[in-house]
Amino acid sequence: HLTERYPIVSCISTLEHVVDHEWAWRRLLALVEPGGLLVVTVDYHESGAALHPGHLRTYNRGLLLKLIDRADDFEVFGGDPDYRDGGAEVYGYNFASICLRRKP
Repeated sequence: HLTERYPIVSCISTLEHVVDHEWAWRRLLALVEPGGLLVVTVDYHESGAALHPGHLRTYNRGLLLKLIDRADDFEVFGGDPDYRDGGAEVYGYNFASICLRRKP
């Protein structure tokens, strides 16, 4: 059981592979020290469908907003999250990034 907290926690293109992604989200949040940052990038597609073998889902704006809403003692850092379809695609999806700061 991890009890350490860190000033920066990152999770890059991982949550779409995790069966219980809400549990993983809570664990990521728990790892961030007060004033610290959580930076997450996920596979993004408006459908939310799994578009590639090994992926259980993609994320859409609604699902990302639900995750952000569950981060009670965090605030969006650096402006609105970057969740959109656009740019280069990989296997039919794009990427979305969010950065949250744990309130001191």
